[in-house]
Amino acid sequence: MVRQPKYQRPDLARRLLSLGQAARWRDPRLAIDLLKSSTTILDSIPSGPEESDLSFEAWKFFSLVLRESARYLEAGFAISRAEEIAAATREPELAAASIAVSRALLYAEPDVSRPDEAAAQLDFAQQVFTRRDPSRMYAVLTTRAFLLFRSGALAEARKVFDELVVASLGMDYETHLDALTNLAWVRIEMGDASADVEATVSHLIYENAARGRTVQIASARWMSGRLKMLRGRYAAGVEAFRSAMAAIGDPDASIRIGMDAVRALLLAERDDEAWQLARNLATRAVALDQREPSRRRALTAEVLEYVREAASRRMLTSDLVAELSSYIDRITRQRPVDFVPPMPLTTM
Repeated sequence: MVRQPKYQRPDLARRLLSLGQAARWRDPRLAIDLLKSSTTILDSIPSGPEESDLSFEAWKFFSLVLRESARYLEAGFAISRAEEIAAATREPELAAASIAVSRALLYAEPDVSRPDEAAAQLDFAQQVFTRRDPSRMYAVLTTRAFLLFRSGALAEARKVFDELVVASLGMDYETHLDALTNLAWVRIEMGDASADVEATVSHLIYENAARGRTVQIASARWMSGRLKMLRGRYAAGVEAFRSAMAAIGDPDASIRIGMDAVRALLLAERDDEAWQLARNLATRAVALDQREPSRRRALTAEVLEYVREAASRRMLTSDLVAELSSYIDRITRQRPVDFVPPMPLTTM
């Protein structure tokens, strides 16, 4: 529809971009649709410097949402399209550095996994931003912290995330909330269930809910469930995980949260519920891999098929779920490696 001449207007493209940005944490699929319409319009109209700036921002943001939705091939295309436009913007050097950050984020994704190239892209961006616009260094440091986190260097990642929380105080409030989220996650991954982490998670649930940030609300509820698990409050953890699963909407994350819920149910000695949820998660994982295939999703489906069989045999234990969940977490953050079953199903 937006290809019709009456819609070929920069003001409409800008409006669709704004709506897509607003929908990012509320409804990623809607955001993708809006951004696709915006970029379609911008690719169809004559471009001066102002239109090129707008087109660059639209394609760059489109790549961000596509990457966050695990649509990596499309994200790579969107980055390349933004890179083509960068030379025609009013600040081509800054645009090129911004694209370098986008490429680094894509290269940090497990299904792409090119950490050395990601680091090189960040080095280039840092050189440009240090000289031209130091305020943009926040994005470079955040991406470096993600690389550390995904490599398993949790203590080093926490140090950078601590610094970013302080730096974000002078920025917009949602950026500060995201910085707090990143720091809370790494602390929980390090086994920190202290009162101040709990207070931070409660704060994130409240503040994100007040802003209608559905994805971030679910993330905070997931963290709340993990905190309760660390404290041995398994029944309360189950409720937090179920709340997160209901809110997240994203199948990938929902499956990972669900595995935590299965373990909490088993630890709470609610075996029948755990086995039923495990079988449901397996069905969803297989369907997701068939609909949106990737190496990581194929491996996750393989794990969940194993989980389904173990649940059907009523041999699924909390220790086994913890081991399998750890594998799924690892391939979600790092380069996917083959799944080796903890034990042959024939012996179960």
